[in-house]
Amino acid sequence: MSNDNLLESSDRTQKKAINLVFGSGGSKAILAGVGAILAIKEADLNIATIGGVSGGSIPAYLFASGMAVRPMVHEVLTVDFMSMVRPKTGLFRRLWALLNKQHHEKRRTREGVYTWYDLKAHFDMLSNDQWPERLYLIACCDHGQIIFDGQGVTKYKDIGGKEILDPEAESVGLAISASCAVPGIIDLVPYNGEWLFDGALGTDGVCPVAPVTRHYRQPQSTVVAFDVGEDPIKSARWFRLWWQLSCGRGDDTCGPFYGSHPDESQGRIIINPPPIRGYHALKFNLNRNQKWVAIITGFMATVDRLEKAGLINDGEQIKLFNQYDACKELLDGKLTGLKFTRAVEKIFFGEPLLMQLNKKKK
Repeated sequence: MSNDNLLESSDRTQKKAINLVFGSGGSKAILAGVGAILAIKEADLNIATIGGVSGGSIPAYLFASGMAVRPMVHEVLTVDFMSMVRPKTGLFRRLWALLNKQHHEKRRTREGVYTWYDLKAHFDMLSNDQWPERLYLIACCDHGQIIFDGQGVTKYKDIGGKEILDPEAESVGLAISASCAVPGIIDLVPYNGEWLFDGALGTDGVCPVAPVTRHYRQPQSTVVAFDVGEDPIKSARWFRLWWQLSCGRGDDTCGPFYGSHPDESQGRIIINPPPIRGYHALKFNLNRNQKWVAIITGFMATVDRLEKAGLINDGEQIKLFNQYDACKELLDGKLTGLKFTRAVEKIFFGEPLLMQLNKKKK
């Protein structure tokens, strides 16, 4: 199905189809993005396309794949994504690479301190070599932006114009690996004579909404973008001091301190969850409670913004708002550890998720 036909078929079932975009943000984008999916699925919105970049490429794929909610949540709760980017160096060199992340991003350093092969293998296995119909993922190269979708691989050049790099869809694993390849941290991905890297480092910013119009020829008024924003670590005094010492005051050494984020001009709807604190976005080895707090944060922010936009209402989505109220009460309460985990999983699934999965195995 062509891009135009895909969008036209969606428009026939609802006046306004939504083009959903998941922005970057490492583990926070993954987890909060899944929380957004819980709300969007329950709201039963009509989604035409689902785009993802960097960490947001993972919830974008999980949503577009049609995976049911329970296995989707189980995937992000139990999978250690850090184990999929295997370290190539000792701990000191890895820490040094993280401290100099902005230098590497500016230089587009090809060799990192982690590999991406296991990440690719995991998502190729999940996808079974099938590209979800509504999905597109974004990476960058030295001379432009790369769009992976079911129609193939397209390069949009910085100087203007586009080039079809492949008329057939690439593997999901390769596209996610390319979109998540942070220069100097995770090895860049060689592809068709280019070195592909983090799609959030392009001129469209950390939550690229322009491809909805550029690639799919849809108005920006159809965009609903999920953007976790800047990592709170940037507000830390030690981080700012390190930035000034290593980068100076200009953008020549490291690039801008803050990324470029979409606003709500042109009728866009932007979902901005509150900051998720306690760990940085490139930390993936998190406990179950930390993961659930991020998921709930994304869920509640999505409900708030969709309700404000008139896409859901109390009368039609009683279950959704009951879940919202229960999550708010839980976050405001004093439960911790296993009690917190069991309580939140009961909100969404009726009982703890592991108990359900164990019953199915029996």
